[in-house]
Formats: sequence, structure tokens, C-alpha cells
Amino acid sequence: MTFVKFAISMPPDLLEKIDMRGGPRATTIQNVMASHFYAMEQSLAHWRSTLNLKELYLIVSALTDVKFSDPRWIDVLPSYVNTVIEQDGLNLVWDIDHNPLIEKLANSSTIEKFALVDAVKRFKLSEGDMTRNITALLAPPEWLASEFIKGELIFWKK
Repeated sequence: MTFVKFAISMPPDLLEKIDMRGGPRATTIQNVMASHFYAMEQSLAHWRSTLNLKELYLIVSALTDVKFSDPRWIDVLPSYVNTVIEQDGLNLVWDIDHNPLIEKLANSSTIEKFALVDAVKRFKLSEGDMTRNITALLAPPEWLASEFIKGELIFWKK
């Protein structure tokens, strides 16, 4: 495996959490990040089996202008999404009752919320727009590629 060396700056409280895990910092950061990404990829399975396409469009629309800078805001994700949907009338745009979506968000775990927000962020950073196959937003990791049939994802409920 090839490694790329780079410099990183972080606040002292985060560095303290890394040092509490023992071992060389670079190894600890690598292990924590690998665990983090694995947990988020696995959490996307929850959303693949839970969200329908209209709900996915609705959540992407609701999170369009969000800046993902402070992880603590994840705790208010359901109420934030509900407020944006009601203020902007996004439920009317996508012709959907948004209350079940808000309930799904409220009942999801913290890592499931992070996984969904991260997927939306990656979608937006990849020049995602509503004309692109939005189902790729929650595409499974490469080792689950058997979920693809003729370029379409098969896990969406109609």
C-alpha cells in the first residue's frame, strides 16, 4: 500500500483525543479515519433501504445551502430540514408528505445522519444536480457493486 505524507493542523482538544488512543499519531489518525469512513459507508445501507427517491430529492434540496463546518449541528438536523422544507415549500415541489422523512431523520442514529449529510456533501462537491442520477448519491461501496443492474441501482423503493 502506498502512503501520501502531508501536514495537518488541529485544535488541542482534538489532538488530545488522538493522543489518548496511544501509538504514533499518524497511525492513530489513519485508523480512526478508516473506521469513520467504514462506519459511514455501512450506515448508507440504512438510507438505501429507508428513503424513496422523492425523499432523497427532498433531502438534497433541503440541504443545498448548508455549510457542514461544525459536527454538533447534526443533533438539530431533523428540525432544520423540517424548517427549510416548510419555509421553501419543498414538499410541494417534490409532491411529498415530508413528515415521514422528518420522522426517519429523527429516529436515525448519529452516524446514520452523518452518513446522509456526507453523501449529500459529496454529491454537491461532485457538481451534483437534480438531472444527474441521484441514486448514485447513496451508491454502495465498490465491494457491494453487485447491487447494480444495467447501470441502475436496484435498492430503491418506488
